[in-house]
Amino acid sequence: MNESEMDSSPPDYECQIDCTEDISISGGGGAKGDPVDPQPPHAEPGVEGTGSAGDPTEIGGDGRAEDSASVVARAVRETAQNEMARLLRLFEDKITSDNFREKQIDRLYDELQEYRSDIIAKSLRPIFSAIIRLHGDSGRLAQLLRGEPPERLSPDRLIRMFEDFREDLERLLRDNGVEPYTDQEQADHFNGRRQQAAGYVSTPDEGQHAVVAERVRPGFVYGETILQKELVRVYKYEPAKPALTSSNT
Repeated sequence: MNESEMDSSPPDYECQIDCTEDISISGGGGAKGDPVDPQPPHAEPGVEGTGSAGDPTEIGGDGRAEDSASVVARAVRETAQNEMARLLRLFEDKITSDNFREKQIDRLYDELQEYRSDIIAKSLRPIFSAIIRLHGDSGRLAQLLRGEPPERLSPDRLIRMFEDFREDLERLLRDNGVEPYTDQEQADHFNGRRQQAAGYVSTPDEGQHAVVAERVRPGFVYGETILQKELVRVYKYEPAKPALTSSNT
């Protein structure tokens, strides 16, 4: 090798090193070990920084924040309107139901009153008919007695007329479920549950105390209900007073 070739070798080596460094610094070539570009490849122009995830005021700017608020406000407004409409429907249904119920109650009350009036009329009709019949019989009897001469109006005949009238009244009561009775639960002893004392009869016999002395009028019962207690007179024990003896002085 000649001297000219040996003198020229070092400068070529240095040039190769300098060129390699220039290529690496300029970012060309993309070879392994190249420096990383400080700017991200997907960064949008005009964005200076990023906030927390999901914050529209920091991610998208003022325009995007106003759009999200509008969506939320519209959703709240629609929910409130739907709820108000539902409450209004419920209120109208309640009013309709109350009106229907009130009409039903009025109708049932009218039917009950009509049914009650009909029952009372049916139950009283036989009594009215019997009273009207007795009214006619008593009128004919009075007219008959008025035309009779006084000598024919004997006490026995008058008593018999009154007994007939009493029998007609008892028949009227029996036809309507009312029965006369004389109490026999305690034999002849006074029974305050079914009898009423019309008076007392004194007796010196202590064994006769509270025994029925006289039956004045029968009692009347309708089913198990006592309408009128039997009227009686009752013995009352009163010890005999000792006789006063006069002594001569």
